Amino acid sequence: MAIDTNLADLGEVVVDRPGAALGWSWLVPPYRWRFGAVAIETTHTIEIDGAAARELCHSDPLLGFQLALGVIHVVTERLHATRHRLASR
Repeated sequence: MAIDTNLADLGEVVVDRPGAALGWSWLVPPYRWRFGAVAIETTHTIEIDGAAARELCHSDPLLGFQLALGVIHVVTERLHATRHRLASR
């Protein structure tokens, strides 16, 4: 799976590598996807009920904190990958 986004001047741009995590939008309002994904080989996915996961995080703050740290790590990696790919154009 390659993660991509549409940039006005460049069209579709791949911003992360196969195997990268996809889908943290369920955690951040307005809970809408900001990236797309293209399966470039057989891909296995897991679907998470975003509303139920948010409720679980509210009821268990330690779990919510640990989950937020994991998502922050993914976001940071995505930003670095995006910057690297755009800088090499």
